[in-house]
Amino acid sequence: MIQVRGESTLDHFKIEQPSNEEDSVLFRQRDRIVSRLLQRGSQTRNRLIDNLDSILPRDMDALLDQFEGCGECRECLDICPLCDSGFPAKDKGGRYQLTDVEQWMISCAGCGMCEQACPNHLPLVTIFASIQGQLTGSTDPAARVQ
Repeated sequence: MIQVRGESTLDHFKIEQPSNEEDSVLFRQRDRIVSRLLQRGSQTRNRLIDNLDSILPRDMDALLDQFEGCGECRECLDICPLCDSGFPAKDKGGRYQLTDVEQWMISCAGCGMCEQACPNHLPLVTIFASIQGQLTGSTDPAARVQ
């Protein structure tokens, strides 16, 4: 079902406008459904954004604690193209070294490969972007990637 509002587009694609009332009714129904779906998506997105603070680590120490709680699967590290040259190191206590993880966060390009690999389904791209913003002082994703 295609609805075109401009004559030039109709001519270019050789599309005929709906010729009867039934077609017009279908278009109006489709528009109402699409509008409701967009509204629902917006409400869901806003609800998630409102609750984001409850799942995002507030600082690097909280992020390191979250990594410690993940277990030793390291799926996010194994798949990360930026960790290809080496994983963030751990200290003698088995905790990831802060400076290594900070460098990883600042370098994160936001490709999402880590998030796809995470068996715990953590929103890693969002978490990393939040930490990047704290580390670099920027909320613009393009400005954070160095």
